[in-house]
Amino acid sequence: MHPYLTRGNPRVLAHRGASKTVPPGNCAAAIEAAIEAGVDHIETDVQATADGEVVLFHDENLDEHTTGSGPLSELSWSAASELHLVADGEVTPHRLLRLEDALDRWPQLFWNIDVKTDDALDPTVQILRERDLSEQVCLAAFSMRRLYRLRRAMGPDWCT
Repeated sequence: MHPYLTRGNPRVLAHRGASKTVPPGNCAAAIEAAIEAGVDHIETDVQATADGEVVLFHDENLDEHTTGSGPLSELSWSAASELHLVADGEVTPHRLLRLEDALDRWPQLFWNIDVKTDDALDPTVQILRERDLSEQVCLAAFSMRRLYRLRRAMGPDWCT
């Protein structure tokens, strides 16, 4: 069995961090809330900005969950980092978070990373390879084509 599935408590996977506690999730506060609740496996989604920064974000468009609009892929990280997350129509103090920053801030966590777009695939692979997190990351994608690409890029030592 892959180490990702045997270390820590993989039976509890915090969806976008503690997204019910800190909606809409996928932000630092939601991850902190999950950690405080004793969770060590975090599910998150990633997409890429126009300049190739990998960001924790679920939806294709920014409209519903941020103070921005349109696709995240059309903004630079500089512009995206200024946006606030929105929950239930209310602006929150929370901001978007880069994958690199999350991995660096919480090196003890295990991550289930759903690569949402083709544009996010190569930079995500690069970030994970640089950090050699094969035992702490399980990669996912709802697109089978993208999942096959991830498997080829990462090799058999990575959980997918």
